[in-house]
Amino acid sequence: MTPTATFNSAHIKHIALVTMLIDHIGVVLLPEMQLLRMIGRLSFILFSFLLAEGAIHTRSRLKYGLRLFALALISQVPYSMAKYGETLVFDDLNVFFLLASSVVMIGVIDLVKGVRFEYLYKVLIVAAVSIAGYNLNIEYDFYGYALVACFYQWHSQKGDILVAVTAVTIALLPLFRIFVDGWETARAVFYSLFESIGLISLVFILNYNGEKGRQIHKFFYYFFYPAHLYILVLIKML
Repeated sequence: MTPTATFNSAHIKHIALVTMLIDHIGVVLLPEMQLLRMIGRLSFILFSFLLAEGAIHTRSRLKYGLRLFALALISQVPYSMAKYGETLVFDDLNVFFLLASSVVMIGVIDLVKGVRFEYLYKVLIVAAVSIAGYNLNIEYDFYGYALVACFYQWHSQKGDILVAVTAVTIALLPLFRIFVDGWETARAVFYSLFESIGLISLVFILNYNGEKGRQIHKFFYYFFYPAHLYILVLIKML
């Protein structure tokens, strides 16, 4: 990324948090306001990008992955309450399980760098992790793993990121929903178009300057997810 670009890591994190909050206000409190859900489409692509960048720059990928996994466990209760109104649901896992397992996926991808048929192995790795995530019913399943893999593979190549992320969202996502989930074509295409609103987030990503920026304490970013879900659930109960 270029130092002359506009957005640093802190900017992108804050945009991701705000758009996620707007999205979840729509999910929990105002489900009839689709505009909130549309704005929220930006958040996951931004978080996928931040996860890939974090895996690249972290001092300890093991500790990074374990922190995300611990947060996934902590977040399952508020996630279940916000989405289902139940204390704990295990057959639908929150997005931090995807982020934590994506760190593992990246580690495995690194093992095949430089080998013959490297790209084929990488595709197979992403496919295997996606199948596992799909069977565990992890939020965003295939789409999430594919995005993280794209951002990790082409993290410093803006043109490739633009093409890859757009292709995954507009082409591969509806095909996955049709042939794996068994959705009707019209439903899958509409879903893909809805998620493609999130491609607006590439404006920020492609103008990322590689700098950290002025960060809040890291635990604020980690615990914002479960904390804001608890708050939204409490507001709904009032």
